Amino acid sequence: MNLRPMNDGLFAEVGEKFVKIWDSKDKNNKVKFSLEEATIENFFPNDYVVARNTEGVVQIWNISTEECVASFNDVSSVINITSNGHAVCIGNDRDIKIWDIDKGELVNHYLDEAVLGFSSEGHVISRSGDGVLRIRDISMIGN
Repeated sequence: MNLRPMNDGLFAEVGEKFVKIWDSKDKNNKVKFSLEEATIENFFPNDYVVARNTEGVVQIWNISTEECVASFNDVSSVINITSNGHAVCIGNDRDIKIWDIDKGELVNHYLDEAVLGFSSEGHVISRSGDGVLRIRDISMIGN
């Protein structure tokens, strides 16, 4: 069992095909979200799940509404959602794409850059092909 803390005394139980949100105060299951045709790759405490379907398409699901809010082809394993839930960063060893989840639009596309990591404040740390390190702030997208 994989338990992850959330806000307001909630925690999530995350499995390969499901997410359950529990209230630690009354010990009740508040939300049960499951997928039949996809595998959950990551869970974010702002109600989003990143899953990959059987065709390799990465999908971002809002577990409260049970809606797929975005889907992406040609994605490697580097995916992060800002804490405000408005932007997603998808990267591999050759490019970075920043998407506005609310609008479903590509905001920025950085070629010849590799994602090195993310900060909890909404920064993307990357390295360009010529070795330059960059920190990009994506926390303001959607605000």
